[in-house]
Amino acid sequence: MKTIRLLAGTLLLISGVLHIVAYFQAPESPGSIPVLAFGVIYVIVGALLFNRKKYPLYLAIIIPTTTYGCLRQQPLNETFYFFP
Repeated sequence: MKTIRLLAGTLLLISGVLHIVAYFQAPESPGSIPVLAFGVIYVIVGALLFNRKKYPLYLAIIIPTTTYGCLRQQPLNETFYFFP
Protein backbone atom coordinates (compact mmCIF):
# COMPACT_ATOMS: atom_id res chain seq x y z
CA MET A 1 0.00 0.00 0.00
CA LYS A 2 2.83 2.38 0.78
CA THR A 3 4.36 1.89 -2.68
CA ILE A 4 1.08 2.71 -4.41
CA ARG A 5 0.65 5.80 -2.24
CA LEU A 6 4.16 7.02 -3.07
CA LEU A 7 3.56 6.38 -6.77
CA ALA A 8 0.27 8.31 -6.67
CA GLY A 9 1.92 11.19 -4.82
CA THR A 10 4.77 11.33 -7.32
CA LEU A 11 2.40 11.25 -10.29
CA LEU A 12 0.25 14.02 -8.82
CA LEU A 13 3.34 16.14 -8.16
CA ILE A 14 4.54 15.65 -11.73
CA SER A 15 1.09 16.42 -13.14
CA GLY A 16 0.81 19.54 -10.99
CA VAL A 17 4.21 20.82 -12.08
CA LEU A 18 3.33 20.19 -15.73
CA HIS A 19 0.06 22.09 -15.31
CA ILE A 20 1.95 25.04 -13.83
CA VAL A 21 4.53 24.94 -16.64
CA ALA A 22 1.70 24.91 -19.20
CA TYR A 23 0.29 28.07 -17.62
CA PHE A 24 3.61 29.91 -17.79
CA GLN A 25 4.14 28.96 -21.43
CA ALA A 26 0.86 30.57 -22.51
CA PRO A 27 -0.55 32.75 -19.69
CA GLU A 28 -2.72 34.81 -22.07
CA SER A 29 -4.50 31.73 -23.40
CA PRO A 30 -8.18 31.52 -22.44
CA GLY A 31 -8.78 28.91 -19.78
CA SER A 32 -5.26 29.05 -18.42
CA ILE A 33 -6.25 30.21 -14.92
CA PRO A 34 -8.12 26.95 -14.15
CA VAL A 35 -5.09 25.01 -15.38
CA LEU A 36 -2.90 26.93 -12.93
CA ALA A 37 -5.41 26.39 -10.12
CA PHE A 38 -5.59 22.64 -10.71
CA GLY A 39 -1.80 22.49 -10.97
CA VAL A 40 -1.43 24.08 -7.55
CA ILE A 41 -4.12 21.79 -6.11
CA TYR A 42 -2.40 18.72 -7.58
CA VAL A 43 0.95 19.76 -6.10
CA ILE A 44 -0.63 20.24 -2.67
CA VAL A 45 -2.48 16.91 -2.76
CA GLY A 46 0.61 15.14 -4.10
CA ALA A 47 2.69 16.52 -1.23
CA LEU A 48 0.01 15.53 1.29
CA LEU A 49 0.09 11.94 0.05
CA PHE A 50 3.55 11.54 1.55
CA ASN A 51 1.98 11.87 5.03
CA ARG A 52 0.41 8.93 6.82
CA LYS A 53 -2.99 10.61 7.17
CA LYS A 54 -6.09 9.20 5.55
CA TYR A 55 -7.75 12.34 4.11
CA PRO A 56 -5.16 12.88 1.32
CA LEU A 57 -6.17 9.51 -0.10
CA TYR A 58 -9.75 10.73 -0.48
CA LEU A 59 -8.59 14.04 -1.96
CA ALA A 60 -6.37 12.19 -4.42
CA ILE A 61 -9.39 10.23 -5.63
CA ILE A 62 -12.02 12.98 -5.64
CA ILE A 63 -10.14 15.93 -7.17
CA PRO A 64 -8.82 14.28 -10.37
CA THR A 65 -12.16 12.54 -10.89
CA THR A 66 -13.98 15.86 -10.55
CA THR A 67 -11.60 17.50 -13.00
CA TYR A 68 -12.21 14.77 -15.54
CA GLY A 69 -15.96 15.08 -15.04
CA CYS A 70 -15.87 18.84 -15.60
CA LEU A 71 -13.86 18.49 -18.80
CA ARG A 72 -16.16 15.78 -20.15
CA GLN A 73 -19.13 18.16 -19.97
CA GLN A 74 -17.50 20.78 -22.20
CA PRO A 75 -16.71 20.17 -25.85
CA LEU A 76 -13.01 20.00 -26.62
CA ASN A 77 -11.86 22.91 -28.73
CA GLU A 78 -8.78 25.03 -29.21
CA THR A 79 -9.12 26.77 -25.81
CA PHE A 80 -7.78 23.65 -24.10
CA TYR A 81 -4.59 23.52 -26.15
CA PHE A 82 -1.80 25.51 -24.57
CA PHE A 83 1.22 24.58 -26.64
CA PRO A 84 1.62 26.16 -30.09
